[in-house]
Amino acid sequence: MDQGLKIIRRLVFINILIKPHKKFFSQRRMSYDIDYETFTFYKKYRRIQVQDSTEPFLVDHWIVYIEPKESSLINSIIKSEFKESANSLRHLKRFLKAKKNDRDLLKVLICACDQINQEELEKILFGPLKRSRIEKVKAPLNKPFDKELNAEWSAKYWPIVWKGNPMIQELNESYKQFCEQKVHGYLKLISDLSRTSKGLPVVTIFVDPSTDQIMAQKFDLRDSSDIMRHSIMNCIGEIAKNELQRRQARPDPSAPTNYLCLNYHVYTTHEPCTMCAMALLHSRIGRLIYIKDSKRTGAIGVESGNKYMLHLSCSLNWKFESFKYIGDEFDVADIDPQINV
Repeated sequence: MDQGLKIIRRLVFINILIKPHKKFFSQRRMSYDIDYETFTFYKKYRRIQVQDSTEPFLVDHWIVYIEPKESSLINSIIKSEFKESANSLRHLKRFLKAKKNDRDLLKVLICACDQINQEELEKILFGPLKRSRIEKVKAPLNKPFDKELNAEWSAKYWPIVWKGNPMIQELNESYKQFCEQKVHGYLKLISDLSRTSKGLPVVTIFVDPSTDQIMAQKFDLRDSSDIMRHSIMNCIGEIAKNELQRRQARPDPSAPTNYLCLNYHVYTTHEPCTMCAMALLHSRIGRLIYIKDSKRTGAIGVESGNKYMLHLSCSLNWKFESFKYIGDEFDVADIDPQINV
C-alpha cells in the first residue's frame, strides 16, 4: 500500500512539473506575431509566397564521388567556391553514403549544372581532391510541405531534409530576422519622400542590414531621353558607381568581390516591374518590401502582372523574400497601371 501511494505521489509530482513546461513552450510559439494562414507578420507585412508544392521542379545538379576522409576538404571547397548556391540547396542533403567497386565512398551534391560546366568543375575539384567520377542527378529545387511527399521525392530523386513543415520553419526564421521598428522607419521614409517627388512618386532605398546603413536612395528619374531610369535601377547604378570609386581609390586584389547588393534589404513605394525584379535578383538582394501593388506590370505579387513571382522562381539560381505592406499608416499615390515601375 505504501509503495502504491509513493507511485501515485510520484506521478502527481511529475504531472505538476510537466504542465508548466507545456504551457511555457506553447507561450513561446504564441509569442511570434505571425498569421500562419496568410503569412503575415505584425498584421501589416504579408510575405509573398506559394502555399504549397505538390510537384517537384527538377534541375540537373553535379555530384562527385569522394573518399570519406576527403569530406572536410570538399566542405571547404563548397564554402569557398559555391557559396552562392548554399541557400537554394539548403533543403537537400549534401552527403550520401555510396559503394563503388566494394569501396565505401560518399556522393556529394555540388551545385546546379547551369552554374558551371564539367570541365571548369573538374579544375576546381581535382587539384585538392583525388580525381574521381562526376555525375548529373536531378534534384528538386522546391520543398514539399508534406512528410509523405518528402519521402517520395527523396526516394525518387535526391534526399530532402525534413524538419517539419518547411513553410512554418521559413516563416519563423524570417520573423527572427525581421525588425518591425526598422522596417516601419524605412517605409515611413520612402512614403514621406514620395510626396516630394516632381515626377512619378516612386522612391526606393537599399539598406545593408549588417550595418543598418542606407546604401542608395533614389527617385524615379525616367524621361524621354532615358526611359529605363526606374528608382530601383538608379539605386543599383549608384551602388555600382560608389563601389567602382572605392576600388579605384584603394585597389586590393585580395578583397572579396561579392555581388554589389548581396543580401541587402530593399524598400520601395511600388511593386517592381519585371526588369527591376530581375535586376534585384541578379544583384542577389535578401529582402524586398513594397507598399503599393502594380497589378498589371508587377513581377512579385501572387496576382500581379503575369504572375511571375520572380523572387521565388525555381528556374533561377537565387531567391529573395518579399513582403507587401498591408497596414493603413503608409500610403503612396497611384500611378497609371500601364506604367512599369
